[in-house]
Amino acid sequence: MNYMDAIKQKIVQGATEQFVMYGVRSVTMDDIASALGISKRTIYEQFTNKKELLTAVVDHVQSQQECHEQQLAENAETILDEFFLMFNAIDERYQSIGKFTFDVGKYYPEIYEEKYHAYYQKALERLKDRMQLGIEQGVILPTLNLEFSTYMLLEMIYNVISRGKRIVQMHIPITDAFKYTVVYLLRGFSTDKGIRIIDERTKNWKYNVI
Repeated sequence: MNYMDAIKQKIVQGATEQFVMYGVRSVTMDDIASALGISKRTIYEQFTNKKELLTAVVDHVQSQQECHEQQLAENAETILDEFFLMFNAIDERYQSIGKFTFDVGKYYPEIYEEKYHAYYQKALERLKDRMQLGIEQGVILPTLNLEFSTYMLLEMIYNVISRGKRIVQMHIPITDAFKYTVVYLLRGFSTDKGIRIIDERTKNWKYNVI
């Protein structure tokens, strides 16, 4: 990696932290420069404006998410175990990424339409492939309409993430709402073997409000 590439990567990583932590609308180029300890001019040498930088940040966030999902798949015995590994990784930053995605859609709909539509379609195909693997593993019902079932599961996941504020107003932690949504849909999609796996993984879960 040459010097200019390293500078560009540093800016994207720093901007990612700022946007995720403080919100897309409120963070300025000055804020990013200050947080990185560089001049604003240095940023503008790499990115024409905030919109161009935000586009690069969205690409970075999506790439990180894909790498994370791949790591989960490599460490899971079945497709169901992938989800439970994901649950264990859910933290405050995960919720912040959801808010970041919502902000992009609200304040930069043209970026959202371009980047997240393609990402959603890619996620849909990947989840469909994972569900097919679950059928081969004997944990997902072979009689499912995979296209519709995958769409329904992904839509519910996105709905929980995008409506986080409403869920919080209902006094339900986002993490609990996310887990419940995924687990009970998956349970309905699962064979007896899959249900046993789910019930074993959830037997010690504690919920205060659901």
